Amino acid sequence: MEGSRHGDDGSGEGTRSAGYLSTRACCRKAGVSAILRFAGGLHIVSGRIVIEAELDTGVAARRLRQDLLEIFGHSSELVVMA
Repeated sequence: MEGSRHGDDGSGEGTRSAGYLSTRACCRKAGVSAILRFAGGLHIVSGRIVIEAELDTGVAARRLRQDLLEIFGHSSELVVMA
């Protein structure tokens, strides 16, 4: 089974997105892409591309940060705005 609405595919690994768990890289990339498409933006700062995403929950922000590192190998910075 590739994923489950209840967040358990039996492997103990994967990414949860709105209650959905997937271990396939293509699905995880699609999830990151969707989050960045609807909650993010691109900026150029000092000649470097900066991707910014504004999310409502810390859980979603940490999940995005973890996926960016695990899937794409890029570290990121998390800033909490009050």
